Amino acid sequence: MKRLAFTFIVILVIIYNVQAQLKITKTYSPNGQFYIKCIPYDDQEPSLRGVSYVYNKDDKLLYTLNRGFNGISDVKNFVCISNDGKTIVYAIITGANENVDGLKSVSIYRKTKLVKSFTLSEITSCDLQVERCYLMYTNYDKVIDRGKSNWYTPGNKKVFRDGVSEQEKFLNDYAVFTTNDSLYITDPKKVVHVIDLKTFAIRPGSNFNDIYPRLKNIAQKGITDFQVFKTPYAPDASYFPNLFNNDTTGVELAKYIGMKAERLGPDYFKYKVYKVRIEAYISRNGNIEILNLDADKPLPLDSIKLFFSTHKYNVSFLPKEFDKWYFNQFFWGFRNVSDEKALQEKQEDIRLRALERERRLTLDSIDHVYIPKNLTECFIQLDKQLPIITKNEMRSLKGKNDMIAYHFSLGMWIRN
Repeated sequence: MKRLAFTFIVILVIIYNVQAQLKITKTYSPNGQFYIKCIPYDDQEPSLRGVSYVYNKDDKLLYTLNRGFNGISDVKNFVCISNDGKTIVYAIITGANENVDGLKSVSIYRKTKLVKSFTLSEITSCDLQVERCYLMYTNYDKVIDRGKSNWYTPGNKKVFRDGVSEQEKFLNDYAVFTTNDSLYITDPKKVVHVIDLKTFAIRPGSNFNDIYPRLKNIAQKGITDFQVFKTPYAPDASYFPNLFNNDTTGVELAKYIGMKAERLGPDYFKYKVYKVRIEAYISRNGNIEILNLDADKPLPLDSIKLFFSTHKYNVSFLPKEFDKWYFNQFFWGFRNVSDEKALQEKQEDIRLRALERERRLTLDSIDHVYIPKNLTECFIQLDKQLPIITKNEMRSLKGKNDMIAYHFSLGMWIRN
């Protein structure tokens, strides 16, 4: 079973490696006088990690924002810069975090400062409890002929399906745009919401069909150029760079703290293995900036911090366009150099886990979550916690097998 689990993890990693990519974007103001160049420091979308530079048309740097605007495309996220080069708007179509400034559905910057953020509900008045809510109208699958567009080839050109209306073509390009110090967003119900970029007031929504004749005369959007890269992965299977001299970081750290390094594999589960968790930026010159570092007891945390902070790292695999990169995966474990003691520690760990499981079976709640006593109470708790929209969707499922849709969301939460 453990070998099967390990194989499954490896397959997922391989698939992720093949598919993952990132983009450096250059988005021009509608009048072409300014542009913002966004360079990510990770491949997560959306993300704050990165840097953005604002230039004038003569390529003179005007100012720098210490954040990235990731995932820019017609179907993911939208960024624009005003005709005076001073206002930047970032709108997140999917994946917004409404609790984090800069990652809410809409963020407005004046030069280097975030001056206003809006949540999805604030803009659309959508009730998340009773309906599925999305920021923008999207119709790609309905209007784009992917075959004729050569969608998955370099230099593809958008071709609409036969019979697509002018309104749908317009919305494919301008579901969100800025003009005359206003941000226009058309939501999935075809209601147009307008945010004044000077006062930040949100005007009452208007029906798209009613105001389309005016919208098509004022809509403007800057052009975005893309540089596409494969996500840079460290050559070591731990997903963390080797040392500057190309020695393996995990192996050298194990020597430094007097432990034995164990890579994830069939024998990984045989012994008691302790883990190190690290988040860090590593720059092109090999210097590290540790953001967070933690280690299982009894690993010597101070010595581990000293090791990481006093070494340089080999990031020759990082494209020259990126001056640093974010790393948060370190798939090395550390165990006692004595096989016998490592096995004893594993047996003790198994014993303690069994005791903890027995203890938990006597509790009525864990982490402030009530544990139902029987199936009836399970349904009562689900009825209290699930939003109305989810319950209505479950009621409308055609068969019990369709509940697989909740396997990695509700199902995983219950299991955990």
